[in-house]
Amino acid sequence: MNAPVSHASFGTLEKLREEAMEQLHLCSWHSSLAVDQGVANADAGMVYNTRRAAAHLRMAMDVLAMMREHRDRQNARQAEGQPHGV
Repeated sequence: MNAPVSHASFGTLEKLREEAMEQLHLCSWHSSLAVDQGVANADAGMVYNTRRAAAHLRMAMDVLAMMREHRDRQNARQAEGQPHGV
């Protein structure tokens, strides 16, 4: 059974960072599989895992963009003198 999740932490920089790291790890894993399958002349597997690696990289880039937007909003709030998280 999965551990309970704190819903208050969703949307935080920490959770976004975790998601980006997970997507980058999966990209690396699929890239490694694609190389291994290329060595084994398994072209279909190489193509599939290359596509999966690209999909995970695109997701990581989207999450990194969300992190940048989150930081920009935090900086704007601080410049206006609003407390964090309002």
